[in-house]
Amino acid sequence: PSNTPHQHKADKAILTVSPEEFMSGWINFATDELHYDGQYFGLPTSTDTRAMYVNMDLATEAGIDPALLDPKNGPMTYDQLWEINDSFNVQDERGTYERVTWIPWDDQAKLIMWAMAADVRFFDNSTGHMLLDSPEMLAVATMYARWIEKLDFPRMDAFKATYQPPNAPPTQTSFFSDRQLFQITNPGAVRSLADYKPDMNYGVTYLPVPADGDDPFSWSGGFALSMPKGSSMSKPAWELMKFYAGYEGQKILMPPLTGIPTNLETIADPEGWDPRIEFFVELLDVTRSRPPLPVGTKLWDAMETMQGSLTQASDTPENLVKEAQHYVDPTMQQFVPFSLPEGFGDKDPNLKLPQG
Repeated sequence: PSNTPHQHKADKAILTVSPEEFMSGWINFATDELHYDGQYFGLPTSTDTRAMYVNMDLATEAGIDPALLDPKNGPMTYDQLWEINDSFNVQDERGTYERVTWIPWDDQAKLIMWAMAADVRFFDNSTGHMLLDSPEMLAVATMYARWIEKLDFPRMDAFKATYQPPNAPPTQTSFFSDRQLFQITNPGAVRSLADYKPDMNYGVTYLPVPADGDDPFSWSGGFALSMPKGSSMSKPAWELMKFYAGYEGQKILMPPLTGIPTNLETIADPEGWDPRIEFFVELLDVTRSRPPLPVGTKLWDAMETMQGSLTQASDTPENLVKEAQHYVDPTMQQFVPFSLPEGFGDKDPNLKLPQG
């Protein structure tokens, strides 16, 4: 190291940057999930958002109003989606599906997403309890159960097994085979479309929302780097982590991966991500995330179990929300008192999307 006054000043500046100031270089919801008990445990590398892909040729053939599919006009409502569903779906004389509009549990469409769409809260800061048996969650679970009944899960499951069987090659999906009008998934699908269905005329629009006038929304997960405690390579590993998760590293990695950066500087740089996923990057402005709880894995498992049981109609929504609460809340009580980060769920004030 240099002994110049300038170098000493730089070293001191590096040492005196607070963790909060340092971590403010990444989008809030990503750093929230890496924070517990006053400490950060990693650096966020990438994220995603969810949207609805549209087979535009099928939409034109069905006479669907293009304005309804244009994100400039905002999201369509559940009622509008079901109206399309009832006119677009094709079943043979035995009731077997030959063509479908959408599948509310397929790919990235999940019960937890529909709960987020309804602004369901998963945890109460004031009481320290989970809210998986709240009236709001029950309403979403009941709605989802009605959807399953309406679509007739065994027949829809047979449809998927026919056109997208387990372990099928990536070229074989119900969406790629022009059998499915809408597909809810993430930005990585643009790469799959380019690789496996390059001739598809497709568009991307917002996820459907409960009611007319509701704001657009999406939801995000992501990945991070962390270091085992006591690593003998802590310093070089930290340097690698800073580069990998920082502006330069994400700018190198995100475009070929069709991933969305978490580093704010990389997000703001149009060269920091594949231009084909611009709409998904813009969704960072309205996206939501799972609450950063120390029982996050149990919450996810509970929601997945509830979704599976509702999809199979193996139990009632009333019983299932209670089971989910009983599964997660006792574990959460081991961490109480606990509060979600200040500003969780709010738009990141430091997020700047590329202009134009």
